[in-house]
Amino acid sequence: AALFMAESGIEWAAKQLRQSSDFENDCDDDLPGSGGSINDSGSFLILESNFVEGGDDEDDVCRLRVRGNSGTASRVVSTSVRRPFGDGAEGSIFDDPALWTDDTAGFVDPWPGDGVLRLNRNNACEGPNSSVFLQDAASIGEILEPGFTPSDTVYFAGNVAVTTRQQCGTTGDSQLRIQITHSGGAVITCDWFMVGGGTNCPATSAPSELTDHFDLVLQLGSGFASSSVERIEVRTLWDRRVQSILLSDTCIGSANACLGGDGIGDDPVEEGSWDETP
Repeated sequence: AALFMAESGIEWAAKQLRQSSDFENDCDDDLPGSGGSINDSGSFLILESNFVEGGDDEDDVCRLRVRGNSGTASRVVSTSVRRPFGDGAEGSIFDDPALWTDDTAGFVDPWPGDGVLRLNRNNACEGPNSSVFLQDAASIGEILEPGFTPSDTVYFAGNVAVTTRQQCGTTGDSQLRIQITHSGGAVITCDWFMVGGGTNCPATSAPSELTDHFDLVLQLGSGFASSSVERIEVRTLWDRRVQSILLSDTCIGSANACLGGDGIGDDPVEEGSWDETP
């Protein structure tokens, strides 16, 4: 019974970590000293909880020691819970160019393949702004699956490559604009400076797993469902300094959806990775 209580404490702590938006802080600061009881059968207590950063080929982990008590019996279980980490969203919002209306002035093919969008200024030092957009429900539904709810924080995430042209001047900075229009007429406009990296939509609530995995993460907000989105536009506001931008592995959705799953790692009890001491 005491061992069951210790295992239950491991399960409880692992769940807190899986659902956490700040794995390191919750491991080091929030879990130590936490405990609980089960149906008057006993109790558990988190004796130690320490974050350990992984190396190049190792995962970050939270090392736990949990004591279970039942009557006069006591058992301590030790284990490491891996930081939840997905493989990235399946595909890209640009996987199917046929879904998008293309307004790129025909300078360079914006669809080089493999879910990549390439927006390019013309060969001179000036060029009209470029954009691609969606405005029908079926197409929008295709790229927002599995949808998000008003309680979710919604992000635009992706990997980017920016090409500059020094001969066209070294001052100024082009912008990438992500614009979301949803029912009721509200418009979310997020601008990201391609060279400087500044934005009016900083991802202040994004878990580190998301910002570690993607070059660019913009926080689009919350309080609206995917079904209410009526238009999505990706636009450039060119300045002389930047020649082109490539976007790949892009996602619009919750952090877990953009990381390619539900954020749940291995079950430390089922996989038998714990060590028991009396």
